[in-house]
Amino acid sequence: AVEKTVFVAGAPLTAPIEQLNRALNHLAAAYANAGRPPPALLTATLATGSVTLRLVHDGELPQPWTGSGREWTIRLDDSLPDELDVLPPYPMLVTIGCDEAGVHLVNLEQLGIVALSGDPDRTIGLARHIAAELALNPWSTLVEVTVIGFGDELAPLDQVRLDHHRDGNQIVP
Repeated sequence: AVEKTVFVAGAPLTAPIEQLNRALNHLAAAYANAGRPPPALLTATLATGSVTLRLVHDGELPQPWTGSGREWTIRLDDSLPDELDVLPPYPMLVTIGCDEAGVHLVNLEQLGIVALSGDPDRTIGLARHIAAELALNPWSTLVEVTVIGFGDELAPLDQVRLDHHRDGNQIVP
């Protein structure tokens, strides 16, 4: 059931996600070639045909990125080459919502510790969603996800990258 839901709900975003992954890897390759790490990323907004990155600090991104300071945009299409020999620069980038501006993603790695609060069903739903994305996003291939106390239905998504425990007592250091 989870696999079917992911396939049906995720199908319209497959091409934009692949293009976003290509753009982020292209950015990582440009910085690797310059001998520098990519800039710290706070958020990304995936709109129709483009993505806008919001950096933690002012930066200069290489062509074909356009913008200045902390906000940079690139058109998403198939013109960027696949950069297969770079590590994904933002492996903890996950979707947190969408509106008329597009799909909003946040870099959990930049935020550090994140606490979800509010309606229990909604917070567990968001936590489940984040865990599923980390198990499926192409830029999260090196991320290992451990869910404790929820998400047992997610275990079949990726039995290597996603580890489920009913409670914290099952975890062996």
